[in-house]
Amino acid sequence: MYASYKDNEDVAFYFVYLAEIHPAEQGRSGPEIEQHETFEERVTAASDCLDGLEMTIPTLIDTMEAEAQKLYQVHAAGTVVIDVDGDLAFHSSGPNGCKPDEADRVIRDLLGLDEPETEEASE
Repeated sequence: MYASYKDNEDVAFYFVYLAEIHPAEQGRSGPEIEQHETFEERVTAASDCLDGLEMTIPTLIDTMEAEAQKLYQVHAAGTVVIDVDGDLAFHSSGPNGCKPDEADRVIRDLLGLDEPETEEASE
């Protein structure tokens, strides 16, 4: 979705890095990232994440008090659409509830855009 809208001046996308969801002390496989104790540690972890995933989406980093997470009630891989007035227009919880197609429909509706043609509809 970011690639689809990145040149649209009416839409802004941000990846928001929250607290580490699966810190190393939980014994999970994958990168050994400890739970952040300082904001500087969170910035370093976010930077490593973005570099490792080769992400180009602009990124915000949540405060140590989890202000963004609490405000938008979002968790890992959640999706939030906020309208021009700052109101919540769409919310889904992650990690299995990302729902990009639903978020895209909300964005298109907010922008007054028609639904994109599907391959089936154009055949």
